[in-house]
Amino acid sequence: MLQAQPRETFGALVRGFRQRAGLAQNALARQTGINVGTVNRLEREQRLPASREQALALTEALGLSMAETNRLLYAAGLPAEGFGPAITGDPTICRL
Repeated sequence: MLQAQPRETFGALVRGFRQRAGLAQNALARQTGINVGTVNRLEREQRLPASREQALALTEALGLSMAETNRLLYAAGLPAEGFGPAITGDPTICRL
């Protein structure tokens, strides 16, 4: 019988990607314009990003691939990147 994999949390992903990038929390905060206290609370699972734009600012500063970006967005409960008319004709998906 297959065991369900535990869902990756937003904070654990941010922390792991930040450490992989060799950035301190304050460096990530400076690159994204997000308060360092907010970065700390995001990593400690005390909050989720305030907006999709905030989550995407983190992915850009961390240099994440599309797959990694989508993992982070999924963990935040946000729709994935990369869906549009070139990928699907479904207007519901394109509006995401």
